[in-house]
Amino acid sequence: MEPGFGFDWPGLATDSVLDWLWSFVTNRTQQIAYSGQLFSVQSVLFGFPQGCVLGQLLYVLYRAELALVVNHHGLSLQHADDAQ
Repeated sequence: MEPGFGFDWPGLATDSVLDWLWSFVTNRTQQIAYSGQLFSVQSVLFGFPQGCVLGQLLYVLYRAELALVVNHHGLSLQHADDAQ
């Protein structure tokens, strides 16, 4: 995937904004400390930091684009939301 995220955003996002978004979702790492032991740094390949507002926005944009692709192929898209 490249900056642009597969969306057609004419006039809505400059290269610098797309670069900033791209940096948010790539090259992220995490490290776990448990019972006084620090484990090695691991790459985070998927997802967003828990509780971040930007993650929710990007999910909504992804979901909207996904629905267009699914509908184009005559399929239906079901969604279950476990939030209460």
